[in-house]
Amino acid sequence: MSEGSLVSPRGSATREVLGAHLHLRDPRRRLVSLPPVRIPNPAFAVAEAVWILSGSDDAWIFDYNRRLTEFADDGVLRGAYGPRLRRWRGAVDQLDRVRRLLLEDPDTRRAVIQLYDPGRDSVLNKDVPCTLGFRFLLRDGRLRMHTTMRSQDLWLGFCYDIFTFSVLHELMAHWVGAELGEYHHQVDSLHLYAKHWDAAARLPVDPAPHPRAHRSQRIGRSSTRP
Repeated sequence: MSEGSLVSPRGSATREVLGAHLHLRDPRRRLVSLPPVRIPNPAFAVAEAVWILSGSDDAWIFDYNRRLTEFADDGVLRGAYGPRLRRWRGAVDQLDRVRRLLLEDPDTRRAVIQLYDPGRDSVLNKDVPCTLGFRFLLRDGRLRMHTTMRSQDLWLGFCYDIFTFSVLHELMAHWVGAELGEYHHQVDSLHLYAKHWDAAARLPVDPAPHPRAHRSQRIGRSSTRP
């Protein structure tokens, strides 16, 4: 609110910061919760992570967040990440490909997952992916993850994206036998819509960090592959 510029894409007023960069040194502190003003729905956070990682675009996700139906075309979210992640153009499981690349060549720079597809996203669908892609770098036994987004709503989407992406990060580290490294999150347009400005002004100024997950609760301990 203090540093953002006023812009109104598609007629909706926002405060926008360009080129925002979030650096998480401990991605297991993944729950962004700022009571009593902003408390995410934990059931939806988990459901969305499962929905994306399983490669689904099925409508059962609407049971956890009815607002998503506003962005559906013929009952389907055309920008759903899951099919792009697990069945790129119906053929490539990018998640498993990255896992195999990191196992075969730990120093690789090719461990990339692409989500934005110009061939699909030039069409005027209601849902266009905000996330461009992910990159993974395995160095000194620790797996780092880099995410790039063209756009992110700081109030509604940010909390859930950080949850899902850090889960993906931790799972990949487990699958390749690496320690969980730092997470980097780059957003071209980080914005806050006008309807959320009053609530944002009531957020705690100096919130305490969320507790780190206990070792026995860490993700992926019983899973060997995607």
